[in-house]
Amino acid sequence: MTAPLAGTIWKVLASEGQTVAAGEVLLILEAMKMETEIRAAQAGTCAVSR
Repeated sequence: MTAPLAGTIWKVLASEGQTVAAGEVLLILEAMKMETEIRAAQAGTCAVSR
């Protein structure tokens, strides 16, 4: 997943192991007092990457 700008993860909407559809909102990024939805590029299952 990529973000269109640098910012802070404000809210995570998807959980580990959750099946998501293409276009589903995964998290909300906050930058410059604006909230940007980050959506799944394709269908799949969420995994944690650290």
